[in-house]
Amino acid sequence: MYSNKDYVSNDKAKLIEIIKAYPFATLFSIHNDEPIATHLPFIVDSSKNEIHSHIALHNKQADSLIHQPVLVVFQGDSSYISPSWYEKQDTVPTWNYVAVHVSGVAQKLNPLELKDSLQQLLFEHEPPTSTYTYDVVDPAYFDRLQSAILGFKLSLSKMEGIIKMSQDHSRERRERIIEHLEEMGSPVAEWMKKER
Repeated sequence: MYSNKDYVSNDKAKLIEIIKAYPFATLFSIHNDEPIATHLPFIVDSSKNEIHSHIALHNKQADSLIHQPVLVVFQGDSSYISPSWYEKQDTVPTWNYVAVHVSGVAQKLNPLELKDSLQQLLFEHEPPTSTYTYDVVDPAYFDRLQSAILGFKLSLSKMEGIIKMSQDHSRERRERIIEHLEEMGSPVAEWMKKER
């Protein structure tokens, strides 16, 4: 991941929080010498220092995924930044954004790990008032569905984070940007306040 040093974050706890906040990511790998990507939800297992997900077996990316180097990109909030917001307009537009890259070798989840991963996905995303649980699903049906997916995990040992929030600009300019972003209702304004 390329970025200006002003934007790089090596704070592992912060990067994990970003992954948890934006769990729907893009999985990149190589299949038959061509790049391939799939958009998937991921779960963080902090106790094991890994992320996990699942992919449909009929997806050709699943054919060559296990034991291969992969890249998972988590994209957070972003916003176009107009030079018209600056005190002087003698520069060019830019884009403020949050992203985390996790790379490593994909490992297969065993059946019990896959079931736990799917249950954790439900636990994290079903509304608190939801009555849905795996207990209401016919076990035979669930087993058929589980046999059609490939669960996999990836270590969090190699993470790179970018939090680009105009840190290389003056305080006055950053305040102007925040004001415009707040007028637009952009969540990037809150990111900029955190990165002051």
